[in-house]
Amino acid sequence: GVEEPKQSKTDASDNMTGTDITPLLKRTFIYIEDGEWEKASNYCERILDIDPENAETYLAKLLIEKKLRTREELGTYEKGFTESGNYKKVIRFGNDAVKAEMEGYVNGIEQYKLDKRYNAVVSEFEKIDSVAIDSRKSKLEQLADSFKEFNGYKDSEQLVQKCLEMASQMGALIEENQRNEKYENAKKLLATERAASIHEAIGIFASLSGYKDSDELKEKCSKKIADIELDNKYHIAKKLMNSKTILAYQDAIGIFKELGDYKDSAELILTCKYNIAMKHMNTKTNTAYEDAITVFKELGGYKDSAELIQKCKDGINDNKYYSALKVMQGDTPEALKKASEMFAEIGDYKDSVELSEKCISKIDIIKEENEKKAENK
Repeated sequence: GVEEPKQSKTDASDNMTGTDITPLLKRTFIYIEDGEWEKASNYCERILDIDPENAETYLAKLLIEKKLRTREELGTYEKGFTESGNYKKVIRFGNDAVKAEMEGYVNGIEQYKLDKRYNAVVSEFEKIDSVAIDSRKSKLEQLADSFKEFNGYKDSEQLVQKCLEMASQMGALIEENQRNEKYENAKKLLATERAASIHEAIGIFASLSGYKDSDELKEKCSKKIADIELDNKYHIAKKLMNSKTILAYQDAIGIFKELGDYKDSAELILTCKYNIAMKHMNTKTNTAYEDAITVFKELGGYKDSAELIQKCKDGINDNKYYSALKVMQGDTPEALKKASEMFAEIGDYKDSVELSEKCISKIDIIKEENEKKAENK
């Protein structure tokens, strides 16, 4: 069974014509509490047949109309009920107590709506920790605006301030998180060996100047880029060396000079010069031998440069020697004279002295033979 429902906050008999209505009215409210709307409606009509101006019955009909099980629920019925004909009859036929009760419900609806709206905002505030950090600041600012709309209702003013304080703190936290995210990203870029990425890191660290060790890391980036650029030049020069041409060696020397004391650049300059000299020497022309000698002299005591200078000189003398022999084969006074001079220039290389003298002797023999031929004619 159900509990006996509340009767009117006034004496129910104030609007009744006889005590026989009271049981019917009680049954009506019991049916309403149970949600048996049709039975309750039938009882209302029975009562009104007896007492057409019974305000309590019209109140019951209002509850049935709005499908509410207790009269107190009228105070939280957001859709309102003042346009209802049943409500108007309650006011028309009800005594002052009934009218006051209904006025309380009407006013209660607005209060209920206000409370509901306020509690909804409070509920959102209480769940603020579940809002994503990046969105939390703007959410708190929105909540502060919402609490302002309540114009001091309950503790809305304190909550406005609390939301704004938290928004400010959240703003600082978001800013810190953003700075740290940029910082960590720049550190990852720094860890790469790509100049473009490290240049990007420099820009980020510059924007974070004063944050953690950003200034030091910016300098580290600059040094690393310099190292990468040096290393790139170094490898370009080594690649040129692999071409093994005089021009490539000369270009490599130019780069290694720019690199200064980077890695073994100084040593590789010597290597390039040595290889250039060897290239000249292997050409085996006198001009090439002279060029080789010039380079070997620059190298000082590097490897076997001193021995190779002598080898180049021997090569020059060898070329001159065989050139003189070829001229000598002309076997004319003019050719022999030229060959004699060439052998004399060579000095004591091989049998050059003897061959020079031989050329002069042969010139004398040719002259004697020519004179004899002239006398015989």
